[in-house]
Amino acid sequence: MTTSPPPFASWLGSTKAQTRILGVIAVVLTLGALRLSQAVVAPLIMAAFVIVVLWPIHSRLESKMPRLAATMLTILLLLLGMAGFALLVGWSAQQIGDRAPQLQQRFRELSMGIAGALSALGLPVPGWFQGEQSLSEQVAQYAPAAARRVYETLFALSLVVVYTGLGLYEVRDFEAKIYRRFKPARSEDMKDITIQIAEKVRRFLVGVIISGTINAVAMVVFCLAVGLDLAVLWASIAFLLNFVMGIGPVIAVVPPVLYALLQFDGFERPLIVFLGVGTIQFLINNVVEPKVEGRVVSLSPVLVLFMVLLWGWLWGGFGALLAVPITVAVVIVTGHFDSSRWIAALIADPNHDAPWNGTGR
Repeated sequence: MTTSPPPFASWLGSTKAQTRILGVIAVVLTLGALRLSQAVVAPLIMAAFVIVVLWPIHSRLESKMPRLAATMLTILLLLLGMAGFALLVGWSAQQIGDRAPQLQQRFRELSMGIAGALSALGLPVPGWFQGEQSLSEQVAQYAPAAARRVYETLFALSLVVVYTGLGLYEVRDFEAKIYRRFKPARSEDMKDITIQIAEKVRRFLVGVIISGTINAVAMVVFCLAVGLDLAVLWASIAFLLNFVMGIGPVIAVVPPVLYALLQFDGFERPLIVFLGVGTIQFLINNVVEPKVEGRVVSLSPVLVLFMVLLWGWLWGGFGALLAVPITVAVVIVTGHFDSSRWIAALIADPNHDAPWNGTGR
């Protein structure tokens, strides 16, 4: 008399179960490979989305001049934008350096107050608040790590520029290769997918830029109204963090509040800064962005937060910036084909239209 195997063993031996297990293993291995290859792959993906943004400019220039000249001029515009941002960062660092003496004195006073409060409660006092080192000495401890991070970022940005220049120049050739090497139907599929991704990403970025500009203007007005120094710096930080959906606006609250603790005596003004900046970020994130962006990405807020954290863990700052565009691309690609449309249905927000068009294949 034969006995049937346990239900789990029977399921494990089925072809469907083995396929799913292999799929999970493939996902884990892919994530590991992406994390290990961050230094090379992240700048390449970033360059791909930069090409998407710059392509209308390059295409218009190409219609009036040779392709090489159009590419060089487009890259020059990109470099000018990066140089402007670098000058802003340098100016901000100089402004903070000029205020270092008074900030250091205020930091010492705060440290003594916090240390006294913790001691009165019988709690251990962290080294930051024991007054053994000045603010500059404590910050200097992190200088080597910060310098290494700056070098890695500059190297990655250099790769982005190189990839972008080569990619812009070869877009036409790559399109011709696709039509030569694939059947017409498959070539049209690939072209449709690329166009949809480009349109969605451009619309998303335009919406983020508009909402980020509104955010920056509101931050400047508020900081000037309450007398908080470096209003342009806090506005710039808020503008950049606006690209990191979900957690960017939350992080944007922290720097101006910490600086307010050092600039003002007492806690009344810092509390006003916290409430004001927090209100601005809340309104931008929950009122302005949905209206300006028009739900272009059609993704669940929970999924957006998860993807930002996941790609941030994989690729750091690059990953956090690319999280939403990458997710949109995945949704469009998987939603274009009947066999993978279930993936897009799981990722896309069911309360809004799917971010892909066409009947699929």
